[in-house]
Amino acid sequence: MLPDLNVFILKFKVMRKVNSIVVAGIGGVGGYFGGKIAHNIEKTGNKEFQVHFIARGEHFEVIKEQGLRLNMADQSVMNCKPQSIADNFDEITDFNILFLAVKSYDLDFILEKIGPKIKDDTIILPLLNGIDIYERIRKKIKSGIVLPSCVYISSHIEKPGVIRHRSGKELIILGPDPQRKNNDVSILLKAFQKFGINYKWSEDIELAIWEKFIFISSYGMVTALYDKTVGEVFSDSNLKETTRKIMCEIYNLGKARNIPFDENTIENALNIAKVIPTDTRTSYQLDVIKKGNKNESNIYAGTILRMSEETGINTPVTKNIYEKILKMIEDKSSMPGQRARQNS
Repeated sequence: MLPDLNVFILKFKVMRKVNSIVVAGIGGVGGYFGGKIAHNIEKTGNKEFQVHFIARGEHFEVIKEQGLRLNMADQSVMNCKPQSIADNFDEITDFNILFLAVKSYDLDFILEKIGPKIKDDTIILPLLNGIDIYERIRKKIKSGIVLPSCVYISSHIEKPGVIRHRSGKELIILGPDPQRKNNDVSILLKAFQKFGINYKWSEDIELAIWEKFIFISSYGMVTALYDKTVGEVFSDSNLKETTRKIMCEIYNLGKARNIPFDENTIENALNIAKVIPTDTRTSYQLDVIKKGNKNESNIYAGTILRMSEETGINTPVTKNIYEKILKMIEDKSSMPGQRARQNS
């Protein structure tokens, strides 16, 4: 059930004249949502919102000079110019909405940088994969309103300054801060509505996050190990069965934590492959192939194996897949050419 915006607005009268949105991480997720907001602000001449990007490297340089190009799945193009772009948080002075769209391995670093700038009414929306992101943020940041969330989208950096959106409608699922359930988040929901961002408010957000984790972690590990697309995994009976077994292991861990899955959870997660492009490669897969040790293993297999030890529930398929991925990375890193590329 969606919260009533009018109730929020009547209950909380204090609102800033200009609402400043900071998007940290302009990859496939942050670039898509940040770009869409920037495009709509410029197109409509909106004075109520501003959007600021934090990016780095050549991606930062191109966007700073030319703006961000968003190539949409329907072949349309959005040219997106934020109010500002920076390559570090020192240049960001005031904001009341923060989109965290960095990779999980950069999260702690970003939280240390951004922590002192978070105010009591700052809304933080973490758009990262993982089932413990809220807890990780709260360990570092005690103030602000952190909205647990997950996102479904198929998009990636095509080249510096360009984001490619591949298919369908994006969806952000979000819910209340477990520690601050009655705080005002109306301005964020208003921004979603104003800028055409598809979202769903869920009072049981933990279930939605676990359901996403079942899908992304299982397909992520299998696509990474075998370097197959999601469509190829789904159409291969052996790889599909391996994916299903990983899903079952995660399902059992969730049930041990009283996550209210229904009997169709695993089949629903498995069949997500039917509604995304068959040539989709997972972000974890791309990181393993391109970046070697700098990947999200800790947020996927690492989390599963830690929970396995805590609960006593065996996860042998995940353990086996993870060990093979580590060995594959080690073998690649031992090659002189690969070491040179990783160190460059």
